[in-house]
Amino acid sequence: MDSSELTDILDRGESLTIEFKADRHLALTDDDLAEVVVCLANGEGGLILGGVEDNGKVTGLGAKRAREDSAQITAMLFNKTEPPQSCRVDRVATSDGDVIVVSVAKATRGIVATSGGKCVHRVMGTKGPECKPFPPSQHVSRLTDLNLLDYSAHIVQGTTIADVDPVAMGRLRSLLRASDAALAEQGDGELLQSLQLAAWSADGPPPLYVAGLLLVGSEEAIRRYLPTHQVAFQVIDADSRVVRNEFLGGPLLVVLDQMETRFDALNNEAEVEIGMVRIGIPDYPRSSFREGLLNALVHRDYSRLGPIHVQMLSDHLLIANPGGFPAGVTLENLLVHEPVARNPRLAETLLRLGLVERAGRGIDRIYLNQLRSGRPAPDYSESTSDAVRLRLPGGAPSLQFVKFVVEEERKSQFTLGEMLVLNALHEQRRITSADAQRMLQVSPAVASGVLRRLTERGLVRRAAARGAYALTASVYRGLNAAAEYVRGKDYEKIQQVAMVEEYVSAHGRIVRSQVAELCRISSGEAKRLLVAMCKAERLEVVGARRQAYYRAGSAFGLGAKKIGLEPKH
Repeated sequence: MDSSELTDILDRGESLTIEFKADRHLALTDDDLAEVVVCLANGEGGLILGGVEDNGKVTGLGAKRAREDSAQITAMLFNKTEPPQSCRVDRVATSDGDVIVVSVAKATRGIVATSGGKCVHRVMGTKGPECKPFPPSQHVSRLTDLNLLDYSAHIVQGTTIADVDPVAMGRLRSLLRASDAALAEQGDGELLQSLQLAAWSADGPPPLYVAGLLLVGSEEAIRRYLPTHQVAFQVIDADSRVVRNEFLGGPLLVVLDQMETRFDALNNEAEVEIGMVRIGIPDYPRSSFREGLLNALVHRDYSRLGPIHVQMLSDHLLIANPGGFPAGVTLENLLVHEPVARNPRLAETLLRLGLVERAGRGIDRIYLNQLRSGRPAPDYSESTSDAVRLRLPGGAPSLQFVKFVVEEERKSQFTLGEMLVLNALHEQRRITSADAQRMLQVSPAVASGVLRRLTERGLVRRAAARGAYALTASVYRGLNAAAEYVRGKDYEKIQQVAMVEEYVSAHGRIVRSQVAELCRISSGEAKRLLVAMCKAERLEVVGARRQAYYRAGSAFGLGAKKIGLEPKH
């Protein structure tokens, strides 16, 4: 790390991954430094800056730290943490004194403590980020987040088959008959043991696992043994008033049906006519809601208090569950990361019942059906390390886009990547290949493949700006928006003219290669643009062939309308 990188970090201030520790006036002891390493390792990892005050002012290292080299500090931290943590230590010289920068990795194999047994973690306190005690009662949640523990496979001591809800058991048998009719006819105890929802017991009634209690336990038993389970269904009007507020705490197989019934009653439909067929377009696709709710039920952290929230608002639907994304899953790889179950026993049972699929691509259906309904893509951007939040935008759908998709998919189904690109182009008019790569969360080659397939289908074209793409004229005609296509092309040309004139104003002249680079267009497109500007007398050419350059003409700087470049309507 160099001084400029250090300055950037100091300017950002302390956070959940950055800790400042002074050493000049109040010595930073080995135990203090090891404790902060433990704190960050039990979070998302991060950096410790020794020799820096809490306000970001560099005061430098004390005498002891100033004499130590990086290897000594690394060895000390390795010996003072359990399990031992390998940290990188850099020393950065500044005009106000030296700073040590300790890079701490996130602990992914368990909980970390100091060699003296002190266990802390990084949290957001009332005065900002700080290190707080990390008691054993919170370790289950952390280990679950790291996929090191399946909370749903824990035995719930005190439960028996008598704690089963008969309605939920009936629902369980009904779902199971489709895949294993013989198993569905077993007695309650044998059936639950076969599905690993109840433990085997040689003396007395078998107790239930957490997964069993969640799926088929009575509401009373769930409230007594697993009070963290609750699902809130709320309806909030345009004035932010809660007009419906229900909390359901029964078995999941019953709650799922109850939630779908409430959702269906409030989910209105618009219609689009395609040929002789009328297709209903609901406010929110039922399959997107169902998959979002199932994901919340399967992946929530049942060791944490707090309900799953399902909120129907005037312009969107929100599904939020306690517990962040499972280990390895982030906002940047959500669409492509292999499935990770926070509660494997629970997920495996729902798979066997046919409620979820082994591929674990329910998220694809959430996206695809939302996009096919003519609305913006689902949004997970409000998710944090403590909660996953899925927002499904509502509002009036683009019925013309729905019609376009239905007619095109009669020829060939769109992939999720293709639908995301088409939706983005419909909303934004232009995207670059780099935009597509970020949006699809894939490599440049894969993103280029998606764009190429859409181009070959005649749905997408290369725009004048280098690396940019737009919908073709035929698509705009299909969307009854041919004027948008023409207007977009014309505004693009006006923008290029303005850029060229601005460059000539600053430098006095311009050549073709500079136009191509400036406007991000090909050499041929740059030549055509320059010829057009010369004909309009905005520029004049001086010289010929390779010696040619362009300078201001008699109509240079005039408004677009005076030379026939105004947008067409």
